[in-house]
Amino acid sequence: VAGRQNHMNNINGVVLTLGQGDTGQLGLGPDIMERSKPALVKDLSRVKAVCAGGMLTVCLTKEGKVYTFGCNDEGALGRTMEDEEEECCVPALVDLPSKAIQISAGDSHTAALTEDGHVYIWGTFRDSSGSFGLTPDGQIQKLPVKLKLHGDREVVKISSGADHLAMLT
Repeated sequence: VAGRQNHMNNINGVVLTLGQGDTGQLGLGPDIMERSKPALVKDLSRVKAVCAGGMLTVCLTKEGKVYTFGCNDEGALGRTMEDEEEECCVPALVDLPSKAIQISAGDSHTAALTEDGHVYIWGTFRDSSGSFGLTPDGQIQKLPVKLKLHGDREVVKISSGADHLAMLT
């Protein structure tokens, strides 16, 4: 029983993906655009949550680290890349100032809730005319920015739609 339990602990927290991955959202590298059966996303372990956005995937580890892969249009991956075509197709770390406890993703944006109740968001929102930005000044955010809430309220839950973010205080 001990050997079996140890084996089960080693397979918990891995990420499997399948489906259409033409923008790297499967995390399987630049050469795999489609999978009809689940495939292991390499170099990810101890994942406790996964979120599929429009054309991106976000993963949260048990240690509170956030990894993204997929389409980086308008900065939805929240990280800088030297070779976007290669790097967007594999998981990489998003730099956040504190431990994340929840993740959320929409069509072109991603959000993370940190243990201190702050929300960090990156990418953009869209309307029928195209991108209208993510912050009040209408800018696309290619790296995480902290949302400023009225009264500096602590957030306990986040959820994304295609082009909006809801937060529960």
